[in-house]
Amino acid sequence: MAIVPSTELGLVLQRRLSQSQSVEEPKEEDKKESEQKKTQSDQDRTSKLFAPLAEIMVGGLGARLVAEVDLKNFQNQLLQIIALVLQKKDSLLLDDRLIIDQALGIWISCIVSEPSLLQELFNSASKSFTKIFIEDGLLCGNLAVRSLFRNSIRTICETLSSQSLKEKPVVYFLRVMLGHVSVTDGKAKESKQFFQLLSQLL
Repeated sequence: MAIVPSTELGLVLQRRLSQSQSVEEPKEEDKKESEQKKTQSDQDRTSKLFAPLAEIMVGGLGARLVAEVDLKNFQNQLLQIIALVLQKKDSLLLDDRLIIDQALGIWISCIVSEPSLLQELFNSASKSFTKIFIEDGLLCGNLAVRSLFRNSIRTICETLSSQSLKEKPVVYFLRVMLGHVSVTDGKAKESKQFFQLLSQLL
């Protein structure tokens, strides 16, 4: 397997780590100060845990590590994890949101380094991929999760160039989203991020 550019992978990981500390949280009137402190503490702890990985991926060791990984299989596992957590729907806990956040960040890092992974998903016209990102993610009942998927799709569209793919990511996601506008029926509250992203991509 060819060595992928670990420096780029590491930089994306570092960028995602910084973003994970500013995930949108739903504002609830009965939210206690102790819960807010715990949320920030958990996010800080998660970022610290992944920080050494980001530093490693920038160097030559990162290239050797990535060269030994079956990224296609790894991608499938990450998407399966995300899909499994999303099945909890409205009962998602903070830990669940953190899992989704980090899984999305690692997955984006992988496809930035190896765009062919994303191209395979585009080629397969995978219904499960669409379900994860649109129906379960972008239209999730949890505001923080919806924001994570909105930001992730936008990052993909802004980061990956058309030169590395047969079809621009923005074209793919626009086509998929326009084809799924009907699923927003009866979901006025949950569809805000969907239409925000649609507007941004247009």
